[in-house]
Amino acid sequence: ILAQVLHLNVGRFRPISRGEMAPKQIVKRKPEGKAAPPAKKARSHPKYAGVKDAIAQAVGLSEECREMLTIMVQGCLGTPPDKRHEIQKNGAAMIHEVMRGVQSQMEAACEQAVANRVSIEGSKGVREERQRSAQAAQAEADAGVHSRLQAHNAAAEATKAATTLLKEKRQELKKEEQRANKATKEKAKYETALEDFAALKGGTGDAKKSLKALEKVMKSMELDTSLMKALPGALQQQPEARGPFENTVVEELEKALTGKVQALTAELQDGAAKQSLLTSEAEKKQAEVDSLEAVEAESKAELDKALETQEEKNLELSAATKAVENMDQELAEAVQEVANKENELETYKLHSMGCLAALEEVTPPAPAAEAEVAQPEVALPDVASHLG
Repeated sequence: ILAQVLHLNVGRFRPISRGEMAPKQIVKRKPEGKAAPPAKKARSHPKYAGVKDAIAQAVGLSEECREMLTIMVQGCLGTPPDKRHEIQKNGAAMIHEVMRGVQSQMEAACEQAVANRVSIEGSKGVREERQRSAQAAQAEADAGVHSRLQAHNAAAEATKAATTLLKEKRQELKKEEQRANKATKEKAKYETALEDFAALKGGTGDAKKSLKALEKVMKSMELDTSLMKALPGALQQQPEARGPFENTVVEELEKALTGKVQALTAELQDGAAKQSLLTSEAEKKQAEVDSLEAVEAESKAELDKALETQEEKNLELSAATKAVENMDQELAEAVQEVANKENELETYKLHSMGCLAALEEVTPPAPAAEAEVAQPEVALPDVASHLG
């Protein structure tokens, strides 16, 4: 009801009581076959447009409030200040407050744009100093990467050399173990042959079986040919039946077998000492390799960290350089922004605030007669009764 009351030009209406009825309208029958011409909209005075534009720009208004103020413009401001009733005065005051608020917002935007321009103008030295600092940090990061790369390469080479020596020691140890295994088998073979020989020499056991096993061993001993020929006959005789020659043959074979076992025993003892030494050296070399690998891993971690730092400094330098290069463009944009904001404020003052001042000074003329829509005489409601 308030919006409708404010929208009406109160000068055209008269108050009526609650009991009065509005006069009936005469409805004329339209000729068939012809469409009624569209009703013409009432034109608003151009000075109202500036005020409505201002309301449209206001920040913080709900849509319902914005719509109400827009409707109130013509009803409040279209009435001379000295002829406005209380509701119209309040409406006009609200419109004034909103429009001053819009102007304050624009002035604040201008100040912010100017402050931004001043900030950019004053940032040249800061940007250049930041670029120089970034360049120095980048150079330091590059030097750090170079130093840690050399340290890592040296650690890797040391680890590689120690690993090679470790492999050599392990190969020597493996060969020594293989010789020991072979000697152990040879010794066991000759010890078994000595047992067979002892049985034949004493005339006990299965002479035929023992002699056959012994002959296989004797072939690998590279004995004298005459001794090899005489041995079978001498060993097959009983000890008491052997003559001096047969006893000499038996003794020579016993010496050869015993000497072989003794030589293999000495070889195994010597091999065991070598294995112990090589095992100790391999263990020490393994510990050295483990230590060098730890140093290499640490140097690799330091190198990775230095590379990360280098990448960070690259990005910082790139950003600092870009900030210096973009300063002219940013300053030009800031100057243009100041000009735009100042132009918007000046336009607002001339247009919207100018329209408001003009409306407060003089009542705008009514729209052209041909643009008006014929309205019936409407009784003005009792506003006080609606407001309680």
